[in-house]
Amino acid sequence: MLASCSNRQNIDIKEIRDDFAKTANEFNDSIDRWEKKYKSISELSIDSPISALSKIDIELQSFNRNQSQKHDLLFLKANIYYQIDSLEESIRTLSSISSIDMAPKYLAARAGSYIKQKKFSEAFNDLNTASNINDSYRWNLGNYYEIRRQKDSAISNYQFLFQTDTTVYKYCLERITELSKKQPRFLTALIFRDRERLTLRFIPTK
Repeated sequence: MLASCSNRQNIDIKEIRDDFAKTANEFNDSIDRWEKKYKSISELSIDSPISALSKIDIELQSFNRNQSQKHDLLFLKANIYYQIDSLEESIRTLSSISSIDMAPKYLAARAGSYIKQKKFSEAFNDLNTASNINDSYRWNLGNYYEIRRQKDSAISNYQFLFQTDTTVYKYCLERITELSKKQPRFLTALIFRDRERLTLRFIPTK
């Protein structure tokens, strides 16, 4: 009886592992298909932004994916609008994301459009909220202060990050050095460092 139970247990574990491996592979395949589609639209936007916007709208109309992928499309759409200076459309697209799902990346992107429109109060509110959620966005808050020619406030935000991690935030030292000059060259727009995409995949057990 003990041997029988042991064999049954081994079979159950094998079935669980096989089921997980199958599910993981299906999940990874779906992610790969999604990433391939996203990349093709992103590349299209470089030479033909209008065509890319059209493809995104088609995807959104028949959307049956998870919210994360929907937000991917909305973020890409807003970024395309930003690049072609359709600022109101960029803001409207990002604002369509619910406040619950409004990640710091989206807030910083929207602030970029506000700054181009010289709506500095709205931009500051978004950047301040983003930096309160994630300290890394003190970088963009520092950018904002540079644009507003508030050198001391800009340096303060850059120094906070640089002192936190001199390797990760090495780029802050470049701005600190520039702003420490007698006649610094101030930034005129936000510099985004949050455009790298990360994807989650499962590793099937053997």
